[in-house]
Amino acid sequence: MRKYAILNNPINKIEKVMVYTFEEDEVYVFLYDTKIDNPSIADYLFEELDDADQFCINEYGISDGDWIYLEDPISGTQRDLIGNQK
Repeated sequence: MRKYAILNNPINKIEKVMVYTFEEDEVYVFLYDTKIDNPSIADYLFEELDDADQFCINEYGISDGDWIYLEDPISGTQRDLIGNQK
């Protein structure tokens, strides 16, 4: 599962955030300094989706209605690019 949100007002130069559940115990939060589909500039790793979601709420004010859901990336491509969908 992947989802991303675009921030209305950048926070510390972050304009977009993506959450990607790679495996049951690997959830990435990718941070972007642009709204366009470029690679992330930083990432965090969490063991639980709830922890990643709470991080996004606390640090960036992202609520459930802000997320745009994506398909998983194509095998062998960068996980942090929106255009890499199955």
